[in-house]
Amino acid sequence: MHYLPEVAIINNLNSIMRIFFENLGAIQTSFKRLINLIPRNGLLLANGDDANVEPLLNVTHCPVKRFGLGPENAVRAFNLNLAPTASEF
Repeated sequence: MHYLPEVAIINNLNSIMRIFFENLGAIQTSFKRLINLIPRNGLLLANGDDANVEPLLNVTHCPVKRFGLGPENAVRAFNLNLAPTASEF
C-alpha cells in the first residue's frame, strides 16, 4: 500500500487570528504543533514573505518550500495583474 505525503500550507498569520488566540506567540505555538505533525516524507509550503511565519520555518524533519513575491522564495509570483474580480501572475 502506498501513502501520499502529507502537506501543510501556511499562508499567513494575521491579527484576525487573535480572535481565537491570546497573542501572536500563541498563534505561532499552535502552528508549530501542526508543523510537527508533518512526516519526513511530507512537505511544508509556507509564505516566505510573512515575517510572522518566518520563525516557524526553521525545521529539519521535513522539506520546506517557500512561496511569495520575494527573490528568496523557491516559488515566486511575478507579472502580477490584479483586477477587481480576478488576479493573474
